[in-house]
Amino acid sequence: AVSAASGQEALAIVESNTPDMILLDVMMPGMDGYEVCEKLKANPVTADIQIVFATAMDKEDERARGLGMGAIDYIRKPFEPDTVVKTLVQLIKPGATINASVQNTRAADDFPYQLPGIDIEDGLMRMQGNAKLFKQVLIEFRDSKANAGTELRKALARNDKENVAKLAHSLKGVAGNVGAIDLNQAAANLEGAVKEDRDPELLPLCAVLIQNLNQIMDTLSQLKSGASSPADDASTDRPQPVDMERTPLLLEALRGRLESNDMGADELIGPIKALLIGSEYANEIERLEACVERLDFPGALEKLNAITESISH
Repeated sequence: AVSAASGQEALAIVESNTPDMILLDVMMPGMDGYEVCEKLKANPVTADIQIVFATAMDKEDERARGLGMGAIDYIRKPFEPDTVVKTLVQLIKPGATINASVQNTRAADDFPYQLPGIDIEDGLMRMQGNAKLFKQVLIEFRDSKANAGTELRKALARNDKENVAKLAHSLKGVAGNVGAIDLNQAAANLEGAVKEDRDPELLPLCAVLIQNLNQIMDTLSQLKSGASSPADDASTDRPQPVDMERTPLLLEALRGRLESNDMGADELIGPIKALLIGSEYANEIERLEACVERLDFPGALEKLNAITESISH
């Protein structure tokens, strides 16, 4: 971990040494956290870095402001070091590593399947240890992306680079949420090549992505819809606690991204889904996520409005 004494220093550091995530204090000398966040998101080199705000402010609109600018969560000060570590481990994107002895709420060994291509520990961490939810998300991923490889081949064959980028971006987001780290990276590589007009690389990168996707699909073929193991049932018979303090803030941040047709909207789905595990809104979030995956932002907004209205009453 690298620390900076000011916003300007932080910008200089990340420009040359890009981190996986930044814990950003709202109140800093010279340049506040909001301005730093704005500059990070405006710079293509640093735009994809995940940002978590640290703030002592209690005002909901202030916290929502940071989330709306592209931060993925906030931590309230004062805080305990263990709280910070657990939050960052839960949010950190696939492929990153963190040197901390943090125990997941359910060990990966308790998951009733061996899934080549899936980092079960990472996936369970994102689902707050809920094995049954993790299984449901994996099945939904398998069923919704069954034709993704064919669609990619067709888009590439007709040189439809815009659709190739959209398909790769969608796969990247969903793969990250389920712990499919190699698939996530392959999708990110293809998306990046399209955006940077590296046309000679598109065919081989697409082949790598499809190879990873096929491995995941073969792996997930062993999961049966509607069937659950005793370990699954035991873990989800009890209502799961829901953090209703953070949920409205993240929903409003998601609203901002959907209204601006931001392709990064999918980055907020995982944290929101984890907060609503076991709640009456869990199924609605799944439907909202499906809209985001197919880039149906108006449909996602409609579902988001219904969830937000229900939560506020």
